[in-house]
Amino acid sequence: MKIKGILTFIFALIVVCCIAPNKAQAASVEDLTFELHWDNSSYVISECKKSAIGELVIPSTYNDLPVTRIGTDAFYDCIGLTSIIIPESITKISNGAFMSCSSLTNISIPNSITRINSMVFYNCKSLINVSIPNSVTEIAINAFGYCTNLISITIPDSVTTIESYAFSNCKELTNINLPNGIDSIPTRAFENCYKLSSITIPNSVTHIGEYAFYKCQTLNNITIPNSVAIIGEYAFGNCYSLTNVTIPSSVTVIGEGAFPTIAPTTAPTTAPTTQPTTAPTTMLTEKPTTKPTVAPTTKATAAPTTKATEKPTIKPTTKPTAAPTTKATAAPTTVATIAPTTVATAAPTMEITVAPSTDVTEAETTESTIAPGTAVTATPSTEATATAATEATTAPTLPVNSDKDGGLSTGVIIAIVVAVLGIGGTVLYFVLKKKTK
Repeated sequence: MKIKGILTFIFALIVVCCIAPNKAQAASVEDLTFELHWDNSSYVISECKKSAIGELVIPSTYNDLPVTRIGTDAFYDCIGLTSIIIPESITKISNGAFMSCSSLTNISIPNSITRINSMVFYNCKSLINVSIPNSVTEIAINAFGYCTNLISITIPDSVTTIESYAFSNCKELTNINLPNGIDSIPTRAFENCYKLSSITIPNSVTHIGEYAFYKCQTLNNITIPNSVAIIGEYAFGNCYSLTNVTIPSSVTVIGEGAFPTIAPTTAPTTAPTTQPTTAPTTMLTEKPTTKPTVAPTTKATAAPTTKATEKPTIKPTTKPTAAPTTKATAAPTTVATIAPTTVATAAPTMEITVAPSTDVTEAETTESTIAPGTAVTATPSTEATATAATEATTAPTLPVNSDKDGGLSTGVIIAIVVAVLGIGGTVLYFVLKKKTK
């Protein structure tokens, strides 16, 4: 009975600890850690307790001195905070200040802030709407990256710089207004914004960076102004809903794969032009018979004596020179098989209209397609490699040991041992049971 009572008490204690409600208090100033600035004139918020929940109002003063900064990673991973109110006394929000505050739905950015630093709101998955004040001039790298529920954001015309990845992977972002002051849309700025359906590029933009709108799969309307001169590689790659684009006469460079129809045209033809034209041509001119030059190369390192007796007509001097030639022919074989795969992803309905006066240079497209000799030289090298590989890898089969000598196999012996142990254990059990009675 005593044991039963103890077990009941332990069970009840476990239930209370697991099911009892969390009595954590709402966020307050006590959850914050303040550090005095080096000049002793103000305070910096360096940390917030991870247990803080709900709404937090950051004070404008502490110990009769102003609170002017939020330190690096100060609120990192405070997953219980849902709303943060920042006072006007704050002049700087450091890198990663609110990173991974996954429950944060509302944030007020004061007019005293001039730059939103790197990863300040990175991975704030519950953030829905953000309004940036007119005082802000720069939005840094990954400032709003992976805000996966961010629907809309207002960027004022005071912003002149948007850095790479600023809004990447904002998968629910449907609308964004780009300010008239920016001169470029940087690399991967809006990559993987799947629901971004339309965007207007301001006349101040001269450069659209690489992968700027990559995989914006619902983007169906884009207006490129006359100010744009360069469209980077894959800037609109995999934007399969984009069916009609008008390129103005100001555009002088279109990078590889900038639009869905350009990607399969340039990608497969670029790679074979460099590799097949070097090694295969050397091989064919030095020794037209490809099989003898390949065979001694592979067999020489494994079993040179065997190869000498089978093919005595091969000179030893060809062995060291054939090795680099054979290795080089493998490269075009691999590249050649990639080309038709990429073509399958093309969007056949895509239309790209280029203005008559445009002198557009598509990155390496012209050079890549002029390589008729490549296919001719690659064919024999491929066959030679395949033939040589077959011969080189064909080795005499080793005899396999079998149990045909009349002895017991290992499986039978194991079965017998298991059976004996089982019977012995059973007998021992009944003997001990009998003695205990």
